[in-house]
Amino acid sequence: MEFNLLEEIVKEQKVGFESKNSGLERDIELKKYLNSTQIVVLSGIRRSGKSTLLRQIAAKLENFYYLNFDDFVDSWRVNESKNIKISS
Repeated sequence: MEFNLLEEIVKEQKVGFESKNSGLERDIELKKYLNSTQIVVLSGIRRSGKSTLLRQIAAKLENFYYLNFDDFVDSWRVNESKNIKISS
């Protein structure tokens, strides 16, 4: 994947991410996670509010990046499907 394309995808995803409603503020102590030097994993079932919570966390950060790998997978499927050969 070309670097300029990747950079453009990251920028578009960040704009889309920031433009959505951040929902109701949760009563969660985020300081210990925001100040951590470790990777923090946010996981849960579909539609449980992970992205909403992530938007609330991102609003408290000076600098963050958001990557939605579904876009990468969809793009790969379109581009790579042309190269798949099925033999019988």
